[in-house]
Amino acid sequence: MGKIEIWKIYGIIVLIYYLNIILSSGIISDDIYVNTYSGQLSSEMIAKMLSIKSKYAWLNYLLVPTFLVLKTGIIALCFWVGSFI
Repeated sequence: MGKIEIWKIYGIIVLIYYLNIILSSGIISDDIYVNTYSGQLSSEMIAKMLSIKSKYAWLNYLLVPTFLVLKTGIIALCFWVGSFI
């Protein structure tokens, strides 16, 4: 890979980070969870669900770029193998 392709991948990862931050903090907020599940769950269960969500939020920031790089690598491998056929 040349420098251009590496910077494209880094740019996509940064873009996905920004979209992830916007989704997790702005669009899908705790108020939406409370309003959605207030008729179905008790307030203790909703609080427990929100605490688990915030506890494992860091995992989302780790797995998204990992899977993106893995998926890109697998696709590149398929193209590379296909070029010999």
